[in-house]
Amino acid sequence: MNYKKKLKEFHRKFFNKTGDWRVDIDQKFIRNNPSAIRLAELIREEALELVEALKTGTEEEVRKETCDLLYVTFGVPAIYNHPVEEDFIKVHENNMLKFDTGSLRADGKWVKHKDHPKVELRQLEIPFEI
Repeated sequence: MNYKKKLKEFHRKFFNKTGDWRVDIDQKFIRNNPSAIRLAELIREEALELVEALKTGTEEEVRKETCDLLYVTFGVPAIYNHPVEEDFIKVHENNMLKFDTGSLRADGKWVKHKDHPKVELRQLEIPFEI
């Protein structure tokens, strides 16, 4: 069972136990609706916990907080049925291009050139009526 199936299993069980539609699977993405806001809050909370673990925690705490952040972050494509593997490959390929034209910033981040192409993700077809 892959991570997306596991996350769908979690969100479906949560929905069945609570009736909270914000975590139900196969939603259409709607910017800034209660579902998106809840996901944003969870991601922020888990990201801050990982940041704290990276600064002051043990390796075990960093691993646990990393998984918590991945769990809520990967919940986004699970809920909205996004093709995250396909999207990730396109973002990766685009990121690799920046080494040809980008530059190293003083803080150690490699940044894209101003004319760097944007990532093109395919438009998703809505499988049901809204």
